[in-house]
Amino acid sequence: WKLRLSFLLPTLEGWAANMFINQIFSIIPMIPVTNLKLGLSYTDPKIKITRPDNPEYRDQEYMHWDVTTEGNLINGTRLLFPTPRSDWGDISYVFIQDEKDRLLLSSSLTHLLKPNNFNPVVFEEGDICFMFD
Repeated sequence: WKLRLSFLLPTLEGWAANMFINQIFSIIPMIPVTNLKLGLSYTDPKIKITRPDNPEYRDQEYMHWDVTTEGNLINGTRLLFPTPRSDWGDISYVFIQDEKDRLLLSSSLTHLLKPNNFNPVVFEEGDICFMFD
C-alpha cells in the first residue's frame, strides 16, 4: 500500500481536543500519552469502531513519530498489520486510541483498504501524517 493519511488539528476527537486546548492554555499539566494504537474500522470511529472480525486482526501499538521540516508529525518507521489469512473486507477508516481506548484521531480513507492473504496492510515510513495548520 502506498497511502498518505493526513489529519488536520480540527479532527482531534473530544478527549484529545480538550487535552490539547488545556495544554496550550496551561490549564492542566500535560499528561504523556503512551501506548498509542493504530486501528482499522469499517465504520466511522466517531460513531462506532467496527474492527475486522478476524482472529489475526489486532490494533497495532505504535510510538515512533518524527517531526518533518514543515512541522508535521509522521510515522518514523514502517507499520505492518498481521497478514490476513482471509479477506478482511473493505476498510474505510483508520483511528488512533490511547492506552485507555479513548479515541484521539480518526480519518476516512481516500481509497478503501482491501486486506487479504495476498495484500496485508502496510504503512511505510511517512505514510501517516498529522498536519497542524
